[in-house]
Amino acid sequence: MGICFSKSSGSPPHVAQTVSLGTPPERLQWPPREALEQYQIQQAAYHMGASVLGEPVSSPRRLATAGQTVHDVRLLLKHGRGNVKADDIPSHGHNGIGSSAASYARSYEHQAARAVLVGAGICDQHAPLCAIVHAPHMAVGEISTVTASSAVPLREITDEGATNDVSAGHVWSELRRGDRDQMSTVVMDAWANGPAVRLQDSAWVAAPIQDKRLMDKITAQIEKNGVEEMAPLQRQLVDERVRDKLEAPTSWTKYAEPQVISPEFAGRVREALGRCSEDEKEKIASDMIRDTYGIERGSRNHRSAVISVLQAVSRLDALSRPDVVPSEHITAIGSSLPSSSRSRARSSQSR
Repeated sequence: MGICFSKSSGSPPHVAQTVSLGTPPERLQWPPREALEQYQIQQAAYHMGASVLGEPVSSPRRLATAGQTVHDVRLLLKHGRGNVKADDIPSHGHNGIGSSAASYARSYEHQAARAVLVGAGICDQHAPLCAIVHAPHMAVGEISTVTASSAVPLREITDEGATNDVSAGHVWSELRRGDRDQMSTVVMDAWANGPAVRLQDSAWVAAPIQDKRLMDKITAQIEKNGVEEMAPLQRQLVDERVRDKLEAPTSWTKYAEPQVISPEFAGRVREALGRCSEDEKEKIASDMIRDTYGIERGSRNHRSAVISVLQAVSRLDALSRPDVVPSEHITAIGSSLPSSSRSRARSSQSR
């Protein structure tokens, strides 16, 4: 669902008074009415990978719901990640401009609200949005986090196009049942590619961490409500920041698209798949689709889902995400600037 804006009856047509983030629990359907989407195929494929390793996911519906939140946040920030090179061209450079505008705030809540307005952000905005957007789906006793590390493995892309393996800072969200158990803790990382995964299978499992925020269901819902109320009030400030950044764009460090599933896990899955017959693989894929989304064998869309899951499970460390699109709002702001400012912005976007 992503985002929904609504207006009060007495407000101007361009002014949104309320914002609704994410997919309400009552909107989730098991099984879905339509064919499984890309993010749902990836979720079931990850569950299949865990199953063939003999380490099955114990709560597939819990992870699928977390995966829905990850997808919703990606749709919220569909104009791209400012520090991911792959998003530069499809966003027309709006990934960097929007991320700069969103980052110009002290608190995670203000950054999240501004990111919603510009539809772009770096991990600093994706993480708190995951943590609060998931609030309606949290069980009593669960904790959602904003978790940071100063040393996760990423690939930096230089201005010359060279790729270097680096250890860099990163922020993501986790869903915990009590302590940070690797089997029950779920990583929700909308900045990286891939589904919601158990901590033990994530690319960040070995990274040293510091929890920036810890929220129970009630606190996360309060924060979500606050961001929904705050976002429309930030429009003028955000637009001013967008104008500033169109005239003087931020130079972001650029990274290759990160994957939330660890390459070690994906490699072990490929090895295990090589020992399975085609019939075995089809049965496991079918079971995962049933257990995760409630789609029974013989039902509509079942066969196509099995085929798609079998394709995805062999490349769990090379998964894609929803297409990035340019922002009509940033385009409109840019068109009102002097031609010299537009030229500087285009020059920055091409680098």
